[in-house]
Amino acid sequence: MSSIYPPSFPRRLVGNFGRVVGLAGITLGATCTGVGIVAYTDQGARRNAYFWARAFPVYIHYRWTEWLVKDLSEEEQNRRYDALHELHAPRMEGIARHLKGFYIKLGQLGSTRTDFLAEPYLKVCERLQDDCPTEPFERIVDIIENSLGKKVGEVFRHVDHKPLGSASIGQVHKAELLDGTPVVVKVQFPDAERMFRIDIKTAQDFCRLVQPDHLPFLKEVEKQFMTEFDYRREAENLDEIADNVLPVWGRKVVIPRPFKHLCTREVLVMEYVPGTKLADAIKRQYTHIAASRNMTLQELIEEQDRIDRERESKGLEREVGPSALQYALWQTQVVLRNAAMGVCVAAYNWTVGWVLSALTPSSWGFEGIAKIPPAISGFHEMPINIPQILDVLMKVHGHELFHDGAFNGDPHPGNILLTPDGKLGLIDYGQVKHITREQRLNLAHLVVALAEKNYPQAAKVLTEKVGLKTKNSDERTLALRARMLFDRDDKTVTGGMNAQAFFESLEREDPLVHMPDDYVMAWRLSLLMRGMGWALRYPISTAEGWYPIAKRLIEDQDREGKGKGRGKRKKAKTKT
Repeated sequence: MSSIYPPSFPRRLVGNFGRVVGLAGITLGATCTGVGIVAYTDQGARRNAYFWARAFPVYIHYRWTEWLVKDLSEEEQNRRYDALHELHAPRMEGIARHLKGFYIKLGQLGSTRTDFLAEPYLKVCERLQDDCPTEPFERIVDIIENSLGKKVGEVFRHVDHKPLGSASIGQVHKAELLDGTPVVVKVQFPDAERMFRIDIKTAQDFCRLVQPDHLPFLKEVEKQFMTEFDYRREAENLDEIADNVLPVWGRKVVIPRPFKHLCTREVLVMEYVPGTKLADAIKRQYTHIAASRNMTLQELIEEQDRIDRERESKGLEREVGPSALQYALWQTQVVLRNAAMGVCVAAYNWTVGWVLSALTPSSWGFEGIAKIPPAISGFHEMPINIPQILDVLMKVHGHELFHDGAFNGDPHPGNILLTPDGKLGLIDYGQVKHITREQRLNLAHLVVALAEKNYPQAAKVLTEKVGLKTKNSDERTLALRARMLFDRDDKTVTGGMNAQAFFESLEREDPLVHMPDDYVMAWRLSLLMRGMGWALRYPISTAEGWYPIAKRLIEDQDREGKGKGRGKRKKAKTKT
């Protein structure tokens, strides 16, 4: 079969411990190591003890298996690990659903990196993305009323009992204000902040003992997570980002405005943005493609997996999806076909159909049966131009990062909607990071060096401007770190290793001494953008994607510097 239209969530076969466990699986499986003693009786210690008893044996099992199979063939290693994944993935999902909070967030992060996770763990992470645990509606009402100091009926005409969605720290309901305005009400779970602090401390203890180079990342993530627990700050973020982005990108994206007089620490009320989750819309599109080939979506995925394996065995990269131009041609074809069908349907309904309907006795109960309703007339749904959407997302987030210095550090697929008018709804800004102009310029110099493939310069910028320090200041390993952070993370950089194994190899060669916290969320943004591209079969280099705006920022700075220099010389000459 032709693979020009690939499945929306491809699966990557893996061959060694690092690749099979991946980022989320290994983190979920190991964060328990920071736990102290089961004998404690407070809730935090009980959570840690629960994790210790259930998750740490999973981690040990993987490490033990890694040692046992190191001399076996790759095929036999895969077989052993596949059995482990099937055994332990459901257990890890059970732990995440029981403890919720931080562990749900880790699973959601893992769902964006289909290239790092084995199939059973990926399915777990995708379920955590789409099907988070929810709180009963009565409890949500109590939180709203206690936080606003009013009865729900004094603020809202109606609140849907069924949530639109649930996340790691709260859930969202559609509602109507008293004047009929449709809104979304975001409600924070009780004790969410306290549980997050406990759980992320456990993760930091693990990293401190086992993988200290990941500790700066977790510390910065902790700082950003803590900003999510005051919804008044998110309301400010929504207004700030909308003011920055919409004047430039308003034709492509929608950002909801908050109703600040109804926003408290635990409750956020904002405009309702109609639409479908981008991931769901793309999945539906590929389901239609599979049906057109007399296949199920799963069969299409399996067929694409087979093609990927064949290509990998020949040393070839996996196939990418159709180009933006191919999608545009497909869209034009659909428009023309629908227009032609519309003419045919209208001509029939107003001629033969009209006559037959008029002649049909009403007593038969078949009035209008000869007319063709639009629903069965052969009209096709407009396809989604996936590479074009990814391009918009890259440019919008690049604008936030380099132009504004205020960007979303958590743009996962669950926070992106496809609206009925074709725009992208960017709906969650709980984790907005602010960086200074100097820091933006430092990142811009790094991105430009990477995009121009000047890796010695990238290593120099990483140390001298960004401030990352290693023990030996080895140029090669510094360049690889820079590429992993803000360029690519495929096998052209890692040599086929997964992220964890890759960083471990760098640590052995040139240990990390200092990673400045202020750049960690920019790295996370880069990581999430690349993960989204990989999941949709469009490998992304964030350096190449952000190159134009980074280059422009540097050029603007150079012009400003020259202008100031001329002004100073002119002033000095006047005085003389």
